[in-house]
Amino acid sequence: MCRKWVCLIFCVLLSGIAYKAVGDAVAVQNVTVAGEPKPASGAAGVALNTTLSWTAGVGAQSHNVYFGTTSPGTFRGNQTATTFNPGPLAAGATYYWRIDEVNGPNTVIGPVWSFTMKVKVVMKLNRGIVIDRQFHQIPPATGATFTATDIQLIKSMGSEFVKVIANPACFISGATINDSNMWYLDYMVNTVVNQGLPVVVCIHPEAAFKHNHLGTSDGFKNLLGFYKYFAAYMAARWDSNELAFQLMTEPFGNSPDPNEWNCWNKLQPQMWQVVRAAMPAHTLILSGDQAGIIDGLVNDVDPNLISDNNVYYSFTTYYPYTFTFQGWKLAGALSRWFNNVPYPSSTSNNPAQYILPECPNNLYSEAYNAVKTYCNTPWDMNQQRAILKPITDWNNAHGGKLKIWCAEWGALDRQMASEGGGCNPSDRIQFIHDRRQAFEEINIGWAYWSYNEAFTVLDPNLRVHNSSSPSYNWVDKEMLHALGLL
Repeated sequence: MCRKWVCLIFCVLLSGIAYKAVGDAVAVQNVTVAGEPKPASGAAGVALNTTLSWTAGVGAQSHNVYFGTTSPGTFRGNQTATTFNPGPLAAGATYYWRIDEVNGPNTVIGPVWSFTMKVKVVMKLNRGIVIDRQFHQIPPATGATFTATDIQLIKSMGSEFVKVIANPACFISGATINDSNMWYLDYMVNTVVNQGLPVVVCIHPEAAFKHNHLGTSDGFKNLLGFYKYFAAYMAARWDSNELAFQLMTEPFGNSPDPNEWNCWNKLQPQMWQVVRAAMPAHTLILSGDQAGIIDGLVNDVDPNLISDNNVYYSFTTYYPYTFTFQGWKLAGALSRWFNNVPYPSSTSNNPAQYILPECPNNLYSEAYNAVKTYCNTPWDMNQQRAILKPITDWNNAHGGKLKIWCAEWGALDRQMASEGGGCNPSDRIQFIHDRRQAFEEINIGWAYWSYNEAFTVLDPNLRVHNSSSPSYNWVDKEMLHALGLL
């Protein structure tokens, strides 16, 4: 009897153990693979700042994450969350990933998924307008900002993008960004993109900033830190089809000696490298040296130092200043004493006819010779083409596939002339037409300087300079025809 009970108890214990083993086996079998991957497997054109996510398998307690450019990816760790941020991703690359579901000592291997990133596409910057509202504080002073109405007006004129200028002194803090002021960058960019136009953000420093951050090694180290965080800030908020970044305009004051640490061919590649790491897909705009002029591009920039097909090489041109700046009161400028200097010009023109009587006697000879040189060139459509030929030659010397862009150009509105001089309005329109045509004949896009400021694109006789209440009645149809926008 006792032996029977012992056997019975032993059988019950065995069955319990067997039941537990079966139960454990059932639990392991109930762990299913992860599903619903995002991005979906096989997806193409995936955004560069994407975060991976999936639905956990039944019974999974944690997840082994594999990710990389070769299947099935490299092990990135075990986690309980069902999202994974892979960090910066390369445009055009294909990535593989796998999620293995874990339950205690047991692991269920998941399927391998893949997706392909967006290909780098250079933003088309064919015909645009610059809003010249330099600010020195945030919030900006009255007249140094713009509104959605301004962008709506610019868009109605046919502009394909808007360039805005950003004073880095207001956004930098040591080697990083000033968080408390970044709201104004948000305001500027969103005011443009919310109206359906892409924006070019241009770092537009003033002389003291350039002297410190391009002229001293410590200042330049801080500048690189600033670029890192400023670029990352923009990349996290605006897509590559919304925003392009011009790293700096008019970077004058650098050493012309290629052996010096602060020659432009040493500074700019470092700036580009830092920004490109933070903005892998965005179009970047690089600059020539010497205040960005044509000579500073073709003589001082070596594109072999930068391997990137998603960049523009930019220049600015206001040649010839005798015409484009005539009548404007600038310290020491002869052009303030010029009036109705003609375009096109001819050797038959009499220089004395285009100099204001108020011109000081000690400046008259210099003014006369400047106008004489202009007229003897002479300036016409052929000369417009001639000043761009060095750019074409430079491009061809480097394979002919560089993308060139004019970041600034224009001619002063006569109404802004402060001494009574200025250019003949019809000559100004003809000059703008010919310069634009010369650009486009050799596939150079451009940004006209500027919107409702000194070199206005609006009707000079109607518009109110820097007005916060712009009117559609200010649109200048002759100007739009000259710019090819109408």
